[in-house]
Amino acid sequence: VELLVATVGLRIFEGRGRRPSEPGEVGTLLLWAGGLAPAAGAVLGAGISILLFDHGPASAFLQWYLSDAFGLLIFTPLAIAIAGGDFSRAIGAMTWRKRAEFAALLLATALLTFAVFYRAKYPALFLVVVPMMVVSFRAGWLGTKAALAIIAVIGGVATLTGQGPITPITTH
Repeated sequence: VELLVATVGLRIFEGRGRRPSEPGEVGTLLLWAGGLAPAAGAVLGAGISILLFDHGPASAFLQWYLSDAFGLLIFTPLAIAIAGGDFSRAIGAMTWRKRAEFAALLLATALLTFAVFYRAKYPALFLVVVPMMVVSFRAGWLGTKAALAIIAVIGGVATLTGQGPITPITTH
């Protein structure tokens, strides 16, 4: 349901010559991938959660909605860029030196994020912003999408396995 709602909504804007994955169309992306699509899915998910697990309707809806909305907002721009060919065209247009720099920046983002979530003795979550900003300045919008996805995956896996600076907050 979420994919259908998001796809239809984003295709409407794309049909008007707009690309929902571009910076100027953030509002479109927020509306469909961060608002309407996860709300449609949350209605169904919360209904099942209420029936099977006896959760309260408001909390079931809110938990389902927030987790799906954040996931869609993080991964939809990258998925659109990959599926639409923007990502491969951008990589293809880069010189070998620029590709090496792009790969090194993404690797640095992954390594620092891994260190923050798996090795840091103190909460240092703010550090992951530094390589993401460098990637944004050096590689542009597509680099930002890739860096954000890397941070989300590493941070999400770490948190799900009880690691990192977010875990102490969620265990209370």
